[in-house]
Amino acid sequence: MDKVQASNIVKCTFEKPFDKNNYIKFIKELLNSYDTSKAFNQPMSVQRTRQSFIDYIKSFERIGRYNDGDAVIDLLIVYLKNNSSIEKARSMQRNFVAGYLKGDDVPK
Repeated sequence: MDKVQASNIVKCTFEKPFDKNNYIKFIKELLNSYDTSKAFNQPMSVQRTRQSFIDYIKSFERIGRYNDGDAVIDLLIVYLKNNSSIEKARSMQRNFVAGYLKGDDVPK
């Protein structure tokens, strides 16, 4: 891929409204390969999720897992219930992912 193509993928992914296909295209170009066999889409439910996220997050999706030999990285998409302020959305996603990294709500 040349510099112009790379720049276009970055612009389509990060300078436009979120589009799952653009995100997946970006991930495929960024990483050599990743495992999609453990992909899932998890709707939020009171039983599986801390109550603090129920009002803000509709669902989350793991599109795959990347293993670089030292670490395993889950590739996630978090779907919000509404378009609240950007700052609040970022904070909510960051807090949700922090819990996810600790093992909360992570399907095996």
